[in-house]
Amino acid sequence: MEEINFDTGDETETVEKKMINAVLVVNQGEQVPSQLVAVLNRDETATGLGNGPYTLTGLRRKVGNYASLANTRKQFVMTNSVYVDGGKVVEAQTILPENLQKTADKAKGNPVTIYVERNVAKVRVNATITGKDVLTGGGIMCPVYKKKASASASDEPYTIVKEDGTETFVYVKFHGWDISADLQYAFLSKNIRLGWKENVLGAGSWNDAPHHRSYWADVCDGGTDNTTNKNQYFSYNNPTNFTRNKFDGSEWKYCNENGEKEAPSNIIYKPTKILIKGELCDADGNSLTVTEFAGSRIIDYTEFSLLKENYLLMLANTKAKSYWKVYGVKEDGTATKAEEISPADITFITANEKTNIGKAAKEIVESGSYYVYACLAPTATDDFSWYTNVTIDKDPDSGNVTKITVDKNSKVTPDAINAILLDLPHAKIWNDGKTYYFANIMQSATVPGVVRNHIYDINLKKVYGIGTPVYEPDEEIVPEQPTDEDTYVAAEIKILQWRLMTQDVEFNWD
Repeated sequence: MEEINFDTGDETETVEKKMINAVLVVNQGEQVPSQLVAVLNRDETATGLGNGPYTLTGLRRKVGNYASLANTRKQFVMTNSVYVDGGKVVEAQTILPENLQKTADKAKGNPVTIYVERNVAKVRVNATITGKDVLTGGGIMCPVYKKKASASASDEPYTIVKEDGTETFVYVKFHGWDISADLQYAFLSKNIRLGWKENVLGAGSWNDAPHHRSYWADVCDGGTDNTTNKNQYFSYNNPTNFTRNKFDGSEWKYCNENGEKEAPSNIIYKPTKILIKGELCDADGNSLTVTEFAGSRIIDYTEFSLLKENYLLMLANTKAKSYWKVYGVKEDGTATKAEEISPADITFITANEKTNIGKAAKEIVESGSYYVYACLAPTATDDFSWYTNVTIDKDPDSGNVTKITVDKNSKVTPDAINAILLDLPHAKIWNDGKTYYFANIMQSATVPGVVRNHIYDINLKKVYGIGTPVYEPDEEIVPEQPTDEDTYVAAEIKILQWRLMTQDVEFNWD
């Protein structure tokens, strides 16, 4: 049979017009089947199907990475549409006596009609943001606004203070988009539950027997292969992601089914999300490095020097003492050189790095992963030691240092200083303006989810706030919204279920 892609039809139609004629030959002596299940474009790697035989239960529990097959080879595995009719789950088509004929021609005259659906969902992104500019080479640049105080209030442009005390209007470049938290696997045959309430998705029914389909599904728990299914994440810098950089609906990506999150297992799955890669900039497109500490945001270009100064003040106040790098300490307590701790001695690590200090295996932080913490910068510590009690004698006329005296009992280790620094409040750094925005892909106005054979059209309408900061662009992003700042994104999602169905949603990150 020819490979059927089914990706050029009219999305408003309930049933595509392309028909497939196939004949199943039952040899004498074989058991006559009572039901038929169609698997189109069967791929051994994607479906794991051999020659069988399989029971309906066995087919229902088979899994595969159908999104990867669709994205890399543009091949769509399709199986019977699954829905409820007459109080029973319909997942195979019943063979009636008149369907059993002695010749192929007669069989074609009395066919079994099987409704099939693609095993993946399709996502597209469009931006109708007022004032956006299309960037050369792809992407868009958009103005950023403050969150409205009320629905009737006017939008105000977002501004941030510079190092010199002046303010600048903030814009964001959207360099690309991708799908995050996509599940690695999906069931070959859609799994549904008779126990779902009629309004499990809110208004309207999740089941549509007259059109031979349903609009909800159980999330895949690994199936009979005991495959470990999990949400897929990637970093800001991952070269294989964010490759789609048009925001006009002309590009798309396929993803696996990710519906009912109360999966029949103890694993909690995250909803599939649209993730936008951004860069904060001024009106001329120059990137803006932004730091935040104690609720105050500032554009800080000089190696985060202002942020480091804040940490040095807190370090000194915490123990009511200064910290000194001292060189050449002698037996009598004199030294050849002493330097008070400075911004150059401070660096930052991410929440993931802080969590994994001393651990062999990395554990991804899934709450507050965008935070950074101060610590001592790596240095050649063989050349000096840290002390807290240092006396500097200077010539009153020239100001030159004449003697450096150290209280040798005030020596502290770098680990002791780091313990204090890492216990100080966190900060945020939009390093070179790196930021991201995201929104759950919604199956209804109130329920996030992705179901096979659906098209999800996501329309970006407005940008409120400067997004979630990215300090280390090579770390995996587990999308999350800062809970204590005004970072928001507005999105309008339109769902096309191979018949047009629209939905307007506004996401305000709070």
